[in-house]
Amino acid sequence: MNQAVKQRLLFFVKFVIGICAAIAILSLAIVDADVVRPFSVIQTRAAAVILRAAHQDVHASGTLLAQRAYAVDVKNGCNGIEALALLVVAIGAFPAPWRARLLGIAVGAVLLVGVNIIRIVSLFVILRDYPKAFEFSHVVVWQVVLFLLVVAFFVKWSGRYADR
Repeated sequence: MNQAVKQRLLFFVKFVIGICAAIAILSLAIVDADVVRPFSVIQTRAAAVILRAAHQDVHASGTLLAQRAYAVDVKNGCNGIEALALLVVAIGAFPAPWRARLLGIAVGAVLLVGVNIIRIVSLFVILRDYPKAFEFSHVVVWQVVLFLLVVAFFVKWSGRYADR
């Protein structure tokens, strides 16, 4: 087995183990209470700030973003943390210098969180103005967008460090 095949296999094994570990960690009640929920609350507040800047009368309470009869609840699965975990695991498993990995994780995290906040804002507006399109936008469109963003970012980032 040549060196390139060994590196790819090692990446795959690290990636699978990392994903399993991330799923296990994110499913812990203490992690949900102390990390995931506060992460969701911060994104909910950020979305409210953006909507208020656009002259929308909204308020955020915990993970709930509301305006009169309309509300979205930024629950686990809607906060982008799974996409972020996927990116962290992929970059962490990739054979690149640790400094490059940490920078890739930091830049990727900022990008993903920013896009997820835009996702929350757009889903709130879609729910309010186009309620029939909400479920499709939430479950299909935005899930695909976040996944493709992770893949595109990882491909672009890893391309800088891949053995030619």
